[in-house]
Amino acid sequence: MLAFAIDAWWDARLERIEERRILVSLKTEFLSNAERIPWFIERHQKTADYARALLNAMKKAESGSTLRYSAADFVQVLEHNSTDPQRGALDAMLQSGELRYISNPRIRERLAAWPRLVVDATENEDLLRNLWGPKLIEALAKDVDLTIMDDVDETCFEDPTLEQCAALEIRLPRNTVVMAYLRPTSGYSGEAARELGILVEEANDIVSLINQDLVAR
Repeated sequence: MLAFAIDAWWDARLERIEERRILVSLKTEFLSNAERIPWFIERHQKTADYARALLNAMKKAESGSTLRYSAADFVQVLEHNSTDPQRGALDAMLQSGELRYISNPRIRERLAAWPRLVVDATENEDLLRNLWGPKLIEALAKDVDLTIMDDVDETCFEDPTLEQCAALEIRLPRNTVVMAYLRPTSGYSGEAARELGILVEEANDIVSLINQDLVAR
């Protein structure tokens, strides 16, 4: 009986050591996501704002007229980033069945739900890259030489208000097809920013739960 008790104690101790290793690895991964994702949120929100501004400008323009528009602002409309949150440690844990080592049910539940949240948060990016972005570019290319985008300085991606950015302009004919594609471009970009914000909150909550669990040991 004593031998069985010692074996059980030893097995439990090894499981707790393994659990701590997994929790520390997961904490690092979720912290990284919480720090990285806000950059993508900002980019998506910029796309939403600039696409909405261009749509409003076209709506106010007279039929057959041509808009003079900042090329740097225009780049913001066509910019669609892919977030791809890090999930290597979590995927390895789920695929190997190591989730069983996590004794805290609240952490276990949140970890199991994370992959679905990532899908929900990034599906808008997929629609922008694979559907609305290509449609908008195809409609614009009929009237605009899009190679002018190559002349936009990289600094303009971060701050289109810089003097060298405002100087480069393009001419955009009022086009109802372009207007039709600008609306979902703005909408899905704004939704991507919103749902990625929820993902950041969840990542921070998971880190907080893990910290509480590690401190309590």
